[in-house]
Amino acid sequence: MKTNNKTIINILSKIKVMSANEQFLNVVINNGTVYLAHEQGYIELKTELSPDLYGRIPLKRFIDLLKNKIDIAQNDLKQDLDIYAPIKNEIDDTFKNTVSFDVDKEFLNLFDFISKDYLRPAMTGVYLSDKICATNAHILKTIKKDTFKDYNIILPSIALKLLSIGVYSVSHNSRYIEFKNENSTFVFCLLTEKYPNFKAVIPQKNDKVVIFSKKQLLSELKKCSVFYNKTTKIVIFDIKKESVCINAVDIDFNRTYKNELSAKIESLPESIEIGFNAGLLETIIKNIDMESIVFSLQAPDRAALINETSLIMPILVRI
Repeated sequence: MKTNNKTIINILSKIKVMSANEQFLNVVINNGTVYLAHEQGYIELKTELSPDLYGRIPLKRFIDLLKNKIDIAQNDLKQDLDIYAPIKNEIDDTFKNTVSFDVDKEFLNLFDFISKDYLRPAMTGVYLSDKICATNAHILKTIKKDTFKDYNIILPSIALKLLSIGVYSVSHNSRYIEFKNENSTFVFCLLTEKYPNFKAVIPQKNDKVVIFSKKQLLSELKKCSVFYNKTTKIVIFDIKKESVCINAVDIDFNRTYKNELSAKIESLPESIEIGFNAGLLETIIKNIDMESIVFSLQAPDRAALINETSLIMPILVRI
């Protein structure tokens, strides 16, 4: 059996779909190749779909594109099973540690925080342990749920694209994790790399606390986008006891923006000037379902904690 070498991460997903002749079938995606599951194993579906599209197009659209090919494969299957090369069903180990998990919008939006750099394969997934964590080494998001406290495994990012909001029964074995509800069964191949110690980078002694309005902060970041350098996207927060200002500068084109923000200073032992990548900061803020955005800071070169669940690494300001 030939595998597609273009897909770097080994991902297996199994979904039940309704074919045109109203039979439920299993579609399996393994190493970028699509298979049709039947009672004797798996057969390959000849499809022109690019492996790069799997998980990036809506699930309904993906199913629609496969329907005709499923029917063709079924007809051929009835005629001659030997024309296909069956592959071994590796999902034969007993699943364990079954828990009930509510997949919500916050969980699915962790896709915005994972790394797209496949040279760091561990960070291309979501870490399931006593906290749920996603990071790309520049920003980090944790969800404080202990549902997976006994897991310590890495879920591949494609799961965040295929799963929908709802309650699932979740279990795993040494190689796979299964999400099951009354309508669907998803099986994903676990990432085997070691996840970085994310708890070590979460600051514990940030003594400067400033509260912003989410609406105002997003509005100011949008204004800054006209003025900041399009490569670095640096915005600078100049925080003093008497005022809080946001700045954006593009030296190459001699553009400058500065505006004072309405902010509540809860704790500020000393003034601080700190820079962030505006695009990454906007990603964090948009994924916070609260009207108040709380910055906890320590120093210009130390990670900033936002609403206690998100973290962003600063950019040293040299202007």
